[in-house]
Amino acid sequence: MFLSPPPVYEDQVIDHREVYEECEHKHGKPVELAVKSSYNPKTKKYFAFSDSFVPDPMNCRKDLWDDVGMAMRTVLFAFGGSVQDEHSNVILDSKQTLEAVKLVKALYENAMTAEVLAWDASSNNRAMLAGKISLCLNAISVTREGENKHIPVTPSIQLTQALAGPGRRMGMEHVMDCYVIWKFAKNIGGAKQFLVDYIDSFREGFLASQFYNFPSFPSTVPDLEKLISNDPKAQPNDKYKILGTLMNQATNVGYPGYANAATDEIFNTWVLNTMFAKAAMMDGLSGFGAFWKVVVPLSSAWVCLLFWCAATCISGVRSWAPA
Repeated sequence: MFLSPPPVYEDQVIDHREVYEECEHKHGKPVELAVKSSYNPKTKKYFAFSDSFVPDPMNCRKDLWDDVGMAMRTVLFAFGGSVQDEHSNVILDSKQTLEAVKLVKALYENAMTAEVLAWDASSNNRAMLAGKISLCLNAISVTREGENKHIPVTPSIQLTQALAGPGRRMGMEHVMDCYVIWKFAKNIGGAKQFLVDYIDSFREGFLASQFYNFPSFPSTVPDLEKLISNDPKAQPNDKYKILGTLMNQATNVGYPGYANAATDEIFNTWVLNTMFAKAAMMDGLSGFGAFWKVVVPLSSAWVCLLFWCAATCISGVRSWAPA
């Protein structure tokens, strides 16, 4: 199982169409997010099968933010930017991307410390539960860990939907579960049946995950809204109700197009994260030069083009400064 779309392995895996068709026959259509994360519209092949995804709400200290009134792709989408369009053309070099970079640069300079550039996947969880930060974009692992360990600050941590920007209100999923069956698997039939049976029983998995894994086939958890609206562990009990809204705001790697081998390489080589980090730390052409050095080890022409667009956006920050 992969935690993000694996289109780079399309030639090594079976077409998972039969699994999707069997599950759709029994449970109705999957969410669009699942299809766009596992289907190649050019080859007409399902290179993976998605059983679930993890919403990515904003975790915030309600006690600190009430008086006041992001992951990089979420910020980019909010400003109307994207890596590619629906036809897989690179469109990163845009006014919308530049505005997103400006916001992140301002956030870093005015509201963050340098340690965030060295964080691992669990650092924001630890920082939030230790009371060191007031806001982060993360799955509900933050609040669930706090509840399970009875950490005092937990009741003050509340969840919000994806934040709205000038372009749209949209966010990435935190994790996109994608199963693949390799062509060389010894029991392909058994693997297909396992996935179908798993979807048949997905409600049990949803409950066992403590609302972490949301269904790619919504009808498998018909009482989802009722469950997330009244959780005995949560303070208040309807803390997780907002996840129902996030189901309709989550989008795929590669939005507004489909996940493909190029977006997979970009995701796993941290191109966008590096772009924003370089822009935050450096100004204009100095940032451009340092950023471009990262391109040398890469062989993909598509990714090199994206790096060029990213570096161009960094250069655009040179003459800009936050008010």
